[in-house]
Amino acid sequence: MRRCRRRRLRTHFELVAAALNKALDDFVAAVPEFEHPHESMMELVRKKRGVPREFVSHAVVSLLVSSDLQSIRQLDAGAARNDVQYLMALRSVLMHLQQVETGLKFTMDAKEARLKATAQRIYAMGKALLRDRHGGELAVYVDKMKRALRPRRKSRNEEPEPAPVPPGTDVEEE
Repeated sequence: MRRCRRRRLRTHFELVAAALNKALDDFVAAVPEFEHPHESMMELVRKKRGVPREFVSHAVVSLLVSSDLQSIRQLDAGAARNDVQYLMALRSVLMHLQQVETGLKFTMDAKEARLKATAQRIYAMGKALLRDRHGGELAVYVDKMKRALRPRRKSRNEEPEPAPVPPGTDVEEE
């Protein structure tokens, strides 16, 4: 007998999120010399945040024009020039990403606010229907909404009640 595995259906927005996450992974792969934060650089990054960009610009220019500085083996004029160009070019990308992050967060916050307003209307209408019809299956949901609005203190051993699964996220058999 063949066993059927059950899996959750993927919603349209889960597919959109997966595609966006893939695009972000591709974006990260396209950024030259991308570094995720790591312990070995954290202290240096923290310590050097206070060094003014103007100071760095003057230092790099002096390295590029001074043959005396270029003769010192520890100083690499080409690497310094590349780093300046890298920072100048990618700073605009970072600013764009910050604007996208702000916009995405606001979009999500606005959508959540509208959804919460809808949920409050559902609760109010559900209570009104219960007053007129006295009970029914709606009473269970209205009671759960009422309890969710005024959460009681839970004991340490008590597990929170799982949130209901919205329609459209059922499971299907493979």
